[in-house]
Amino acid sequence: MSKPDEFIVGWELNGFRAFFEQDDATGYLYLANSEKILHALHIYNRNSTFDVFEKDVEVIWTGSGERCGVKIFGKLRGVIGINGDMYRPANVMKTDGIVEPEWKRGFDL
Repeated sequence: MSKPDEFIVGWELNGFRAFFEQDDATGYLYLANSEKILHALHIYNRNSTFDVFEKDVEVIWTGSGERCGVKIFGKLRGVIGINGDMYRPANVMKTDGIVEPEWKRGFDL
């Protein structure tokens, strides 16, 4: 049985499924097709400096459907492209998230 703060959030677009999973130790953004997980991006390790709940997380897609991302506390924290490009800044949960224009391009933030 999972704890209330362990969750999966996500949705499908153009045959790809983007989802974020928080378990008892970590938070990951995944990109999958109908057969398997294609890419996994580690976003954070859980610790006592912040608590993330399902209501704090939103999985988003660019308008073109070429990249998915995860917003946590309203800030873009990680991006995965369907071509395999991935980005998560160091210490992402202690910053304003992704600020680089090339990684934010296409998202409705």
